[in-house]
Amino acid sequence: MAKRADRPRSLLVSVVVSVCALGALTAVSLLSPHVHDEVAWRQPLTGSLFSVVCILGMTAVFFPQRCARRPSMHPGNQRQASPQRQDVYQTTSAIAGITLTHGHHPPCERYYQHEFLFGGKTLCAACTGLFTGALISLAAACYVFLLQRPYNLPYGLASAVGALGVIVGVVSYAVTNAQGPTRRFFVNAVMVVGMLLALIGADGSGQSLALNVLIIGSCMLALFTRILLSQDRHERICRTCEQACVA
Repeated sequence: MAKRADRPRSLLVSVVVSVCALGALTAVSLLSPHVHDEVAWRQPLTGSLFSVVCILGMTAVFFPQRCARRPSMHPGNQRQASPQRQDVYQTTSAIAGITLTHGHHPPCERYYQHEFLFGGKTLCAACTGLFTGALISLAAACYVFLLQRPYNLPYGLASAVGALGVIVGVVSYAVTNAQGPTRRFFVNAVMVVGMLLALIGADGSGQSLALNVLIIGSCMLALFTRILLSQDRHERICRTCEQACVA
């Protein structure tokens, strides 16, 4: 019981730390232009690291059971219920013999706002948004950092918009209870694209590999915090539910 009572406080600490860390690093990149470390291959190394993070994130989207704990069911709801929604909608698909999960929420009406229904399949709105944002960011990172092509984007604007997108992604999960699937999709997609924008701005202003690595780390902390907030919300939904669970 103590662990459950302490969880909201630990989540609040995670939210504050992730927001402050990203905000501070963004401010450093904008207000302290003399952090250049003159590291050779700074942009290719930065782009490679960010690309690996995006690829790992896109892969994890299809295997949520390996990255997230299952919500704790209400103590009195361990009995079986008729899984009608599972019979109608498909939550997994097999590609080249590999089973990919695209709808991982319990078949309960309380989770209807967490998923899209498309072509007889359930698609997690948040995961779809994360995947879309990572796909866009991966392509843009290759263009900017690996190919080093020119782009007309003010560093200050990129940093500010990017940091704001990441922070909104975290804070919205901390303070908002009602989020439909469309809103969940866009919040998560914008959050990942915001990570890239914050990185582009920091690289252009500070031109420091160390600063770039710290920016990527702070973005990962923010994403991890968002995942923890989502898991906590799922557990709260299940603990307060009075209906029968589908085990």
